[in-house]
Amino acid sequence: MMIVAAIVVADAGLLLVGICAMVFAMPRRAEAFLRGFASSLKAHVLEQSVRLVAGAGLIVYSPAMRWSIAFEVFGWTLIATSVMLLVLPWRWHRWFASWAIPLAIRYMKMYGVLAGVLGGLILAGMM
Repeated sequence: MMIVAAIVVADAGLLLVGICAMVFAMPRRAEAFLRGFASSLKAHVLEQSVRLVAGAGLIVYSPAMRWSIAFEVFGWTLIATSVMLLVLPWRWHRWFASWAIPLAIRYMKMYGVLAGVLGGLILAGMM
């Protein structure tokens, strides 16, 4: 179980670092990626499923990580917010995304840096 959790956590960290790289290397593709969030029920469920898996991975693997309490809390936060978004009508998520995504695109470089920092912290916590 710990090996699977470690793979999930590493993948989450690498995904965030990849998003950072995409923001700077392929900004148009990064913008299209961001616009895909909550764009359909299928995208909404996929997004929440990925967040649930990442959150579970963080919870299971956090005892083996540096800053274990922080990563466990982050894992539970991902799970709680994902369950909330799955229970609420996805149109509400789409409505929130219609406000938040243009803001993220407007400040996309900062979004990319923050994604990279978070991904880097996750990967550093695994060492």
